[in-house]
Amino acid sequence: MKIIYIIRHGEVEKNFQKSFRGKKCDCELSNKGIVQSKEIAKFLNNIKIDICITTGLKRTDFISQFLNHNIKNIIEPNLKEIDFGLWDNLRIEDIENNFPEDLKNYYNFWETGQLEKISFPEGENYQSFFKRIKTSWDKLKNKSFKQMAIVGHSFSNACLHSIINNQPLHTFPIMKYGSMTKICLNS
Repeated sequence: MKIIYIIRHGEVEKNFQKSFRGKKCDCELSNKGIVQSKEIAKFLNNIKIDICITTGLKRTDFISQFLNHNIKNIIEPNLKEIDFGLWDNLRIEDIENNFPEDLKNYYNFWETGQLEKISFPEGENYQSFFKRIKTSWDKLKNKSFKQMAIVGHSFSNACLHSIINNQPLHTFPIMKYGSMTKICLNS
């Protein structure tokens, strides 16, 4: 049996909270996020994971500096968050003011499970995002390991849950900062 720990990175700096932070946003962790990351690294060291996957963005990679040296760290940039395009780094209020119809459609598609219709202005659409995450997962799941940690982002982690559990994406809640889910895979 293989065990996967899907982890959302620690809390980000205050000025990035309540904004859309996509694959182009490389923001720092808050003091609380640093503590969360150190606690997660301590847990991963204690359970002796084999591999830790991060995305190449500071908010996921920070954890790797606290891992034991025998843990293999792999950067998988295709697990980065969705590209929010013109929404990247914008707060909800700014999106409401500048893209009201797009935001309404986004919430409507999410609530009704019509995620295939989600697309961000000058950004990524759901289909290409899902394909990118699935391609990465198909590559990672075949690696030799007993326990793997994947430190990712809110939407990309929900997508991973959807793929691994073969369930619709909209059925998975957005993970809170510094939270973790354990999934056991039968070989």
